[in-house]
Amino acid sequence: MRRTHSSIQYVSDKVCAATQMFDPAHIILILAQPEHSRHEHAARSAAQVGVVKYYVDRVVANSVVNRRDIPWANAVQLLTSAGLAIVGWAERKALIKSLGDIHIQTGWNTQGNSDGLFEWWGWAIPLRDRGQTWRDVHGTFGPPKTAEEYLMRMFDVGTSSHLCKGKGRSK
Repeated sequence: MRRTHSSIQYVSDKVCAATQMFDPAHIILILAQPEHSRHEHAARSAAQVGVVKYYVDRVVANSVVNRRDIPWANAVQLLTSAGLAIVGWAERKALIKSLGDIHIQTGWNTQGNSDGLFEWWGWAIPLRDRGQTWRDVHGTFGPPKTAEEYLMRMFDVGTSSHLCKGKGRSK
């Protein structure tokens, strides 16, 4: 393995895929810990924002760095799930670019995943109204949300399965 940017470029696709599954598992464990009240969950979410950001960044970086069919086919839902907690516009664009590149290289239809994230982030309507695409975003865009708000929203909604429109191959 060779360190590149903030991720590791894996020689083995199997190791890369295993790491891709391991990082989101940390996020799910943080969200799934039982609390007695929504207030307790909000307090723990606020305390865990840094940890969640670390693992979300690793999920995206892994897909940016390891640009091969097996890791990318494995990454579609993982990127979509991690995208639910991303606040920064540059990180969001890197994620959406990865989903687009995955579509081009593997044939997996990722448009539904991207569209679901645009809705989640509050980008869909402003982009449509302005006649723009995600590539036109160069700064804070859409309604401002904190990482804590997104974590609570993920907890309230449950899983990201509602974002999985358009799964499957398009080739």
